[in-house]
Amino acid sequence: MLLDIKDIHVYYDKSYILRGVSLKIEKGEIGCLFGRNGAGKTTTLKTIMGLVNPRQGEIFYDGKDITGLRPYQRARGGIGFIPQDKLLFKKMTVYENLLTGSKGQNHGQTWDMVLELFPDLREKLSRKAGSLSGGQQQMLAIARALLINPDLLILDEPSIGLMPIMISSLAEVITKLNGVGITVLLVEEKIPFALRLAHRIYVMDVGKIVYQGMAGSIDENELLSHYLGVNQR
Repeated sequence: MLLDIKDIHVYYDKSYILRGVSLKIEKGEIGCLFGRNGAGKTTTLKTIMGLVNPRQGEIFYDGKDITGLRPYQRARGGIGFIPQDKLLFKKMTVYENLLTGSKGQNHGQTWDMVLELFPDLREKLSRKAGSLSGGQQQMLAIARALLINPDLLILDEPSIGLMPIMISSLAEVITKLNGVGITVLLVEEKIPFALRLAHRIYVMDVGKIVYQGMAGSIDENELLSHYLGVNQR
């Protein structure tokens, strides 16, 4: 297992948010985490990244206990995180934003790979990040995360606000990254998009994992109606 979360409990003040969450992702997999708004998906990702501290439970990454590590230590250890709001420096150029993600190891090789994967960014290196379209900003956020040479890439709702053509491009990027050995954990609201990518599926509700299975173990209709409470009529 590359990522192994064991019985995580998280509180925000007196609010009980994560209630014994356990989740595993093997090396080379794409794992998808589904759930209604407020189920605890983003809190789970932030806990993995060290942005939220669990009151109870353990997080193992590549066999090592990282529960007490700071976020920057987890990033240096190979975990890349792209939050919903992307956290780009919008008044800085594309190139300057990319520099903030580079840790210098295999610098030239990694940059070449990133710019080959995102040719639009190569043409906009001198542009301010805030002038890019929503889809281009998402690609920049992913490109910046790739410059730490991650083994695990965590994406929180990457398709939000994207046009269908950009969602297709995003799916291609995730597939290519997985094809070169990067493990992915994805929180996503667009079920068909995510199910096409997933090897392993988890569903959360009220801070708990209520379903887990491999790709093909559940279809879109059952996921929407039974676990996510979506009326399809």
